[in-house]
Amino acid sequence: MKWFRDLSIKIKLSIVFAVTMLTLISICACFLVNFLTRALISEAKERYLQKTAALMTEVDIILAGFYNCIIDFSQSGALTNKENKAEDIKQYLARKKNEHNFDSLSYFNSDRIRIADTDNIGIGTQHPIEGFWLDVLNGKISAGNDIRFGSERKVPVIFFAAPVYGAKEEGLIGAVVGRVNIAQFDRILKNIKFGGLQAFIIDGKRRLIYSNREDFKKRILKELPESAAMKKALNGEEGTVFEHLPALKGEFLTAYVPEKGYGDFTGNNWFFLVSVAKERVLAPILKLRNLFLFLLGIIFAVIILTAWIFGTALSRPLLKLTGIVKRIANEDLDIEIKYDKTRKDEIGQLSGAFETMVQDLRKSTVSVVRLNQEVSERRQMEARQALLVRILDVLNQRAPKVNTIQKIITLIKEFIQFDAIGIRVKEGEDFPYYQTNGFPEEFVKAETYLCGRDQKGELIRDSQGNPYLKCMCGNIICGRTDPKKPFFTQRGSFWTNCTTELLATTPEARTRNRCNGEGYDSVALIPLRSDDNIIGLLQLNDKRKNMLTPGLIEFFEEVGNCIGIALLHQEAEERLRQAEEKYRVMVEYSNDLIWVLDRNGNFTYINKKAEESSGYKLADVLGKSFAPMIPPETLPRITDIFIETLNGKPQQYEVLVCGLNGSNFMLSVNTAPIYENGKSVGTVSFGRDITAHKKMEQELGTHRDHLENLVKQRTQDLEVFCCAVSHDLQAPLRAIEAFSREIAKSGKDKFFDQECQDLFFRITANAKNMKVVINKLISMVYYQQMEVSKTGINMQGLLEETYEYIQETLSGRKVNFQIKAMPDAYADPILLKEVFLNYLTNALKFTAKREITQIEAGGWAEEKENVYYVKDNGAGFDMKYIDKLFIIFQRVHSPDEFQGTGIGLSLVKRLVGMHGGRVWAEGKVGEGATFYLSLPKQED
Repeated sequence: MKWFRDLSIKIKLSIVFAVTMLTLISICACFLVNFLTRALISEAKERYLQKTAALMTEVDIILAGFYNCIIDFSQSGALTNKENKAEDIKQYLARKKNEHNFDSLSYFNSDRIRIADTDNIGIGTQHPIEGFWLDVLNGKISAGNDIRFGSERKVPVIFFAAPVYGAKEEGLIGAVVGRVNIAQFDRILKNIKFGGLQAFIIDGKRRLIYSNREDFKKRILKELPESAAMKKALNGEEGTVFEHLPALKGEFLTAYVPEKGYGDFTGNNWFFLVSVAKERVLAPILKLRNLFLFLLGIIFAVIILTAWIFGTALSRPLLKLTGIVKRIANEDLDIEIKYDKTRKDEIGQLSGAFETMVQDLRKSTVSVVRLNQEVSERRQMEARQALLVRILDVLNQRAPKVNTIQKIITLIKEFIQFDAIGIRVKEGEDFPYYQTNGFPEEFVKAETYLCGRDQKGELIRDSQGNPYLKCMCGNIICGRTDPKKPFFTQRGSFWTNCTTELLATTPEARTRNRCNGEGYDSVALIPLRSDDNIIGLLQLNDKRKNMLTPGLIEFFEEVGNCIGIALLHQEAEERLRQAEEKYRVMVEYSNDLIWVLDRNGNFTYINKKAEESSGYKLADVLGKSFAPMIPPETLPRITDIFIETLNGKPQQYEVLVCGLNGSNFMLSVNTAPIYENGKSVGTVSFGRDITAHKKMEQELGTHRDHLENLVKQRTQDLEVFCCAVSHDLQAPLRAIEAFSREIAKSGKDKFFDQECQDLFFRITANAKNMKVVINKLISMVYYQQMEVSKTGINMQGLLEETYEYIQETLSGRKVNFQIKAMPDAYADPILLKEVFLNYLTNALKFTAKREITQIEAGGWAEEKENVYYVKDNGAGFDMKYIDKLFIIFQRVHSPDEFQGTGIGLSLVKRLVGMHGGRVWAEGKVGEGATFYLSLPKQED
């Protein structure tokens, strides 16, 4: 092939072009074969169509013959003369049957009763009105319309019938009926000279009349499934069609011709179908095609062999140069290009040029390597920048957090092509997986939660009370990292390219080992940060080793910061939106009237309550001034208040508002300025309808004046009563007491027994108790008439003075009285001393049965009041009687157990109430009691 080697590329390309032309010629030949195939198929279709039309015509000729015969019979004198006998008619019909090939002939009279029959079948029976009799009664010839299995003959027959009219215009006198066996069509179908044809005669109801297939003769007079050819024939068309016939089990060419009639016979809407197997039709074509394909195969073999020979010779040096190029692409420049320097063609020239190029490349290798590295780094940077931009775009979309995180995971997985990506987000005190992609379901279920739990199911916490988060994920989230370790970064991330080696060589790399157990070797855990807060974790897992680089980890740390900041911002926005919605609903459905004015005093908003109260809708007042709603005499004051509010001074005022249709109402209003960018842009006001309150105040004022007059009158009456009690009751009580005591003494051992003396002593004791009650009542009236004169009081001194006053009555008792630290009081010292006198007396009384009495007094200061107490170790009381303690004359102990009047604590409550304070108590039966009182602090 040296001669070919030295040829120029132009000559070689000419050879290739010649081969190409040969291929094109072959393609044209294929088109020619296709054309011939179409022509042969068209000829076959035409041939089968003509044959089918001829067969249909033969069928029509047969039917027309029987049609004309039955007409002739109906007009014969042998039948039209009513006088003819049945035997004569039978002889006539028998003769005609033999002449014209009828299967049988019958004659019926006008009552449809069979008079004569060539086979003597059914004589004297009446035929129902059906089939051919429907045509006969309408004066028509029935020629093939009625096809059925004869009742007497169990073979399918075609009925031909004609009405018979009398010779003297007597009308219908009967009918002649002929029966033709469908087997008559055998002689037609047997004339089909080329084999393989499937012939079918079908009526207008798609019933099979006849077929040359033995297996189809059982289906005569049964409806056939509709096919494409049958459908067209029923529409009166003729032609051919290739179709799949399930009944014949294959692809067939079907010719279809509808019935056209013959002579006077117009037909019965029958049609003829002839089907032939597709392979039989295409047999000549297939032979031609096979021959051509054989020849074409030989041609193609020659072409391929030629192309292979010339291609090999042409491509061998080019393949050598291709190998050299690949080595150059792999930066292998230590090669020697071997070629025949005597070659004169373009290959020789190209080889020489390659040798020169390799020498030049050796000189610039360092520059190319450096350039490739720069290009690679730039592409990586651009790809990472594009990913970051897409992630930021997703984060900036106001989509639900679950959708946002799912899109971010998808973007990262598409970029890094790792097996699995997951993001953990803080939920309560744990950091479960929020979304994952690629992790097995069982892995996610086992690894979702990080919080450790003890045997009781309680969270395990550290020394500071924080939940202990397990695994390496927990270390990253809690900041338990050491940047000195090679698997941690300065920013608190974890990464490794082989978890198996890491776990085997580094025990301090604490994990639950499930990532390694699942086969993940390359693992990275990146914290999602917002400033110094870690709100989640980005996890990258791949089963391949060495998939991570420091640069990639640094990039994803930047991504983690962006995600953390954005998620925290989304959460803040969501909380703000919920708060806005909450306060919008609160404002909209508040029981207060709320409205907003701009700087010009025009409405920008009113809530539903304002609409209901004023009768105005928001649309009615929007952008309009508030002035028309204020009475003219009040408007200047309200305008001044509005201006002061705009100047930054919140205001509180009452105003009468004019509602729609004259509905006026009084409002108590609090208003404040609205600021935007540090500038006052309007006011917001909250108004409460006090119309009913004002009306009530007026009514209460009237009642208060009336009550004050009544109190003055009652007080005067009470003073008079107290004087009368003091003067008129105490003298008799003293007499009763003295006389009872003397009688008891003088009658001792003389007139009275011991029981009578006890009665007189009890009278004396009750008289004394009555005097105490009267004095207490007088004291209560007296103190109630006093003006409360408040001043600062040293409470420790007041208690010491009060205790000294009652200490004289404690002869023989062991009392331990302690005064704890307490704040000074602001009260009336006389009234307050009376209060503590009652508290201490009460404590001494209920501790009388104790061997050692323990009494403690103290107090403390609260925000708006001072609280004081007196505590004892006496009898105590049941807390269910707490409501009775401070009510006059109500007692929780019987008089036999402890003496008392039931007035002291009631007096305390009134005196403390005069100071604006309150009283209460706590106790337990047998364990003592503590009595409290509170006094308001002195106002500044």
